[in-house]
Amino acid sequence: MLPPNVKVRFTNLGLASSTRLWPREMLSLKQINDLEKSPLGFLLINNGTDVSTQTELGTSTSSQTSYETPLHESFYEVVTQLNTVEVKKPTGNSQARLMQMIKNIVTQLDNFKIQLGTFARFTVFRNINKLASSFLGIAETTVIRFNKKMEVDNQVKRSQTRKMRNETALKLLDSDERKIITDHIQKCYIDDSNFSIQSLHADLQNLYDYPYSASTLYRQLKAMRYSYKLKTYNPFSTTRDEIVNWRARYLRMMEELRQQGAFICYYDETWIYHGMTKTRGWNPTDTNPYLIANMGDLKKPRPGFAASSDKGQRAIVLAVVTEAEVLPGSVDIVIPNRHPSEILVDYHQYMSSDLYIEYMKKVLPQIVAATPKGRQPTLVIDNATIHNTLVDKLPTKSSKKAELRAFLEKHNVDCAVDATNLQLWEEVKALMETRGGRDAMKRYYVDEYAESLGVKIVRLPPYHCQFSPIELVWNQLKTHLRSAGKTTDKLEVVAERAKTWLKNTNESQIAWTYEHILEIEEGIKLVMDEDEETWEWNDDESDM
Repeated sequence: MLPPNVKVRFTNLGLASSTRLWPREMLSLKQINDLEKSPLGFLLINNGTDVSTQTELGTSTSSQTSYETPLHESFYEVVTQLNTVEVKKPTGNSQARLMQMIKNIVTQLDNFKIQLGTFARFTVFRNINKLASSFLGIAETTVIRFNKKMEVDNQVKRSQTRKMRNETALKLLDSDERKIITDHIQKCYIDDSNFSIQSLHADLQNLYDYPYSASTLYRQLKAMRYSYKLKTYNPFSTTRDEIVNWRARYLRMMEELRQQGAFICYYDETWIYHGMTKTRGWNPTDTNPYLIANMGDLKKPRPGFAASSDKGQRAIVLAVVTEAEVLPGSVDIVIPNRHPSEILVDYHQYMSSDLYIEYMKKVLPQIVAATPKGRQPTLVIDNATIHNTLVDKLPTKSSKKAELRAFLEKHNVDCAVDATNLQLWEEVKALMETRGGRDAMKRYYVDEYAESLGVKIVRLPPYHCQFSPIELVWNQLKTHLRSAGKTTDKLEVVAERAKTWLKNTNESQIAWTYEHILEIEEGIKLVMDEDEETWEWNDDESDM
């Protein structure tokens, strides 16, 4: 235990430098600790005789501010001019609020000490932490510890990103708890039962006494890759067996074609419109039709950017993308009512099966010409109705007797002269089953023409446009048009701009789209393989 008066040496007083006795209560807790550990038996100070300014982190912050009170001012004048400073309002849980209140008291007292200047050493303000502890009725070490913790917490909080905070919240859950949450969300999807953060929080509390707050649950969901957004999931692509099977056949076929070195191209159509520009821009926040109407002169000042048009006259863009480029001869932009000589095919106003056939008659030979020697030219198209024109129309149950009889005779099937419609239909149905079913007997006009040129046609499964890289090309095209366009651009200007961009795509752009599609296909095939293994395992288990 130190005596009431301790030895202090002021090293920067020149000739006056010497060891002096100094009141122990005028030293900070840190200085007392240093003195107790000092092998010299005295405390070294190099800031004159103002002992109170020799402080470290966690004690008074006045060491960082030099403030000397003019000698002509009296202590009374200084005190009457003291001002408070703004402090942060305590928020959060009880401990956080307590820590902030202690920090606010220390900050306010330190502010007074700075304003008192040299007078502070003769008052209770000479040791801010000790003064704060007397106000609060807690130990001085507690004040110092809370101040340090506040500094550390603030530094950590500033350095943490939103993603890091989400990941930190997710670490509170073990694997079983995560599975409970995901299983419950999947059940809500199946039941088509919408939920909010609050309702999900209540459900989880009922399920397994979920111990965290709703805000923590929100962060955990974000870290688990959930977000509150527009509903875009189409259940047909996963619930209809024929589409699921189609998808599996398609993925296996594409895998085989790639292994065989096929030259795979993709065809699609999209649309553009006049005045194609960005839909968003920096506009006055309070601008609305009512305020604009009250501005009087709409030209000065300008109320904001004109709204992007998405109505009126449109044009259809057609193209085929290969492994290295957008096939130049395939780029066609059809504007209604334009002269036929200005476009590859005169589509007039809307696409039709006849116009699609005419387009393919011009493009398929170009695909053959672009295919490297020794590789199979392959064209992937979607399953739009206009792409499926049949060479021969297949009869249905409601077909007339003459149509049913003609179909049977064409396939060398004899039928009774007095057979009824129902009997003829049964014969037709049996014939189709022997030939692989109705779908297997369908012969498409474009497919037949492509086959005559040596081109294989592959159709995408319905609702699976994500398997086509040209969809990504369309996205890049429209982004370019919106960035370069103005609302005053005519459709012809937009069309020419689109044609120029498509013809100048580079190999790296196209390569990225193909790689992205491969990643999607591989991800889905991985899920398919896991499902097949599960079914195989279940089958084996059922035999035991």
